[in-house]
Amino acid sequence: MNSQTMTLDALDVCAVEHRSHFLATARRVLGDAAAAQDAVQDAMLSAARNLHRFRGDSQLSTWLGRIVINAALTRRRSLRRRREESLDSLLEKEAAGESRRRRTFFASAAPSQERLLLGGEITANLLSNPTVTNLAGTTFDMITPGNEMKWDTTQPANNNNFNFGPGDQIVTFAQSKGMRIRGHNLVWHSQLPGWVSSLPSNQVQGAMEAHITTEATHYRRVATKLLHREGVDDATIASMPVGRGFGVRDGNGIIFVSHKGEVNPSGFLPVDVGNVRTESIVDLYRNHPVFTSLRDVDSFKGRCGSCQFAATCGGSRARAYAWTGDYLESDPLCPYVPHENRVRES
Repeated sequence: MNSQTMTLDALDVCAVEHRSHFLATARRVLGDAAAAQDAVQDAMLSAARNLHRFRGDSQLSTWLGRIVINAALTRRRSLRRRREESLDSLLEKEAAGESRRRRTFFASAAPSQERLLLGGEITANLLSNPTVTNLAGTTFDMITPGNEMKWDTTQPANNNNFNFGPGDQIVTFAQSKGMRIRGHNLVWHSQLPGWVSSLPSNQVQGAMEAHITTEATHYRRVATKLLHREGVDDATIASMPVGRGFGVRDGNGIIFVSHKGEVNPSGFLPVDVGNVRTESIVDLYRNHPVFTSLRDVDSFKGRCGSCQFAATCGGSRARAYAWTGDYLESDPLCPYVPHENRVRES
């Protein structure tokens, strides 16, 4: 077997088959069973990252064994250094490391292919347990909420009240530890509120769309606010993954053309503005009063008009229209109450 034919499956099979031997080797170097397990885990991660370096001129188990020995020796040197350092020095290094991790919470670049990210799950009720939070904060690169972001938690009743508190607690904890957040599917076959199952079939899709857009928009606001606290400006945020799609909504980055050529701001906003059979779609999008008003956040009314996130969010113009008959009114399902008035263009 060589580097061209070896796969992660083959590596896994070899690791399982020779695990006891690898643990015994690491324990002889380190003199401690727990440290030996950590060293073997380090070695397996290193081997997975460096599969391309296996040339096939030795047995795979021999190659892995050398990596285990190197990992154990590295860990032994690290343990010796830590014993020699003062407590104050270690605390300073830990604080510096936390600072670096916080700055990469919403990093714009994709994770390095040379690094395997480890994740874990936590529930909001465990955030008061320092043993759990310390373990999670020092072990994992990312965290996934238990049920805190699922539909039955965020909207337990069929009304416009959303409960993002438990999910927000986990986001705040992750940010404090420099960890990434990985959410669940916004709609799943399980963890559905009871009221969803009793909806008439012609209302289910609308309820799903309202839930998805409300929750996704909420956590985009959370991410933006956290980045502002870190001193990141709006232009930089807009260039990051969290900024993708900022401001894209009905009539702003979206245009709908029916099979008859009828033009609407979106498929869910049935306001006729013309027909591509007789008019230029470019001219309609750029100059029609409906489209220009939808792109002018200063024309928005109610909470959406005063919200500081109007430019990056803007709410659902289709929901506003369906609810009030006015597509410039507030999004009726947005739970966010602006705490500061947006500065309007003069």
